[in-house]
Order: sequence, then structure tokens, then C-alpha cells
Amino acid sequence: MTLADVQTFCQLMTATATALNTPETELWEGLLDQWWRRFDNMYEPRIRKLSGMGIAALVSTGRPEVLERLHSEIFNLWMDVFSELKETLEKKQEESLNGETTILTLYWDQPPTSFYSGTEHTPEYERRKASFDNDPVRTTPFAGFIATRLQQAEIACGGTQVMQTQYLAKADPIVVKSIMDEISKK
Repeated sequence: MTLADVQTFCQLMTATATALNTPETELWEGLLDQWWRRFDNMYEPRIRKLSGMGIAALVSTGRPEVLERLHSEIFNLWMDVFSELKETLEKKQEESLNGETTILTLYWDQPPTSFYSGTEHTPEYERRKASFDNDPVRTTPFAGFIATRLQQAEIACGGTQVMQTQYLAKADPIVVKSIMDEISKK
């Protein structure tokens, strides 16, 4: 939902807070706590990338509850995804030099056979193929996505100075440099 329409997601959070007579900040804190806890339970690189993209979409809103976690949980999550993507790409390059393939590379680049099973030669097959071919997790470079969302967050929170002093200054400079290096490669 956050990838598809982050503003609608934010409106739903506001409506839920009103309906439950709960401070909106409390809902955001609960959501972010769960997001962080669940991330470590995800083992598929594709799903972890999706989670990283989803949290980046939330960062783009400039919500203080989200940006307060940028220097810790969110940067850690992104660094994990960057590392996994780099490892996958390095493995793929190594395999192509050796003429090999592995489950990791096949998983990342190929649709699971069960995804199309029983739909061959039907409109459903075409729908599933279009869905797979246009999946933002497969088609969107992670670094570019993060860079764009950080720029949007900067605008939403009041500019470069605010972003730097209120949020980025709390982060380990080495981590900030690592993330900036990754997104500059986009």
C-alpha cells in the first residue's frame, strides 16, 4: 500500500487514529515497531527489498515519527538490503563468468514456476506475466528509489538544513556516507 499510494496510506492512518480515539503518533510508532520487528523475519531478498522500498515511501512523507528512526532502524534496514543486492549481483557476475547458475540468482531473476502454473494459454497467464514483468521490486533500482524518497523527505520536512540538523546529524557519519555512496551510484 505504501508503494502504491503513500498519501492514501497516511490518510488511512489519520482516519484510524480518529476512529480509535488514539493519538496518531501512537499508531505510527506501533506501525514502525512492527515493521522493524518483522524485517528480521524476512529471508527472501525480494521481500526484504520490498520492505525497504515501503519504508522509503513512508520516509518520503516527512512524518516526524518516521524520520526520527531514519538514523537507526531505517538506515540499518536499507544497509541490509544494499548488502544483499550487492551480494546477489556479485554472485550473478561470478556465475556468468563460470557459466553457472544458482538458486539465488534464479530466484531473483526468474518467476517461480508455481506463479504461472495452471494458467498457461489463458488471460490469467497474461495478467500474471504483466504483473511479474512490471513488478516494481524487479524493475526499480533500489538506490534510485531511496535517493528520490530522501529528496522528497527533505522537501516535506522543511529543507536540507532541517533534514540535516534534525535527522541526519543523529546518524553515524560512516553509515550516512555509505548510504549516500550507494544512492549516488543510482
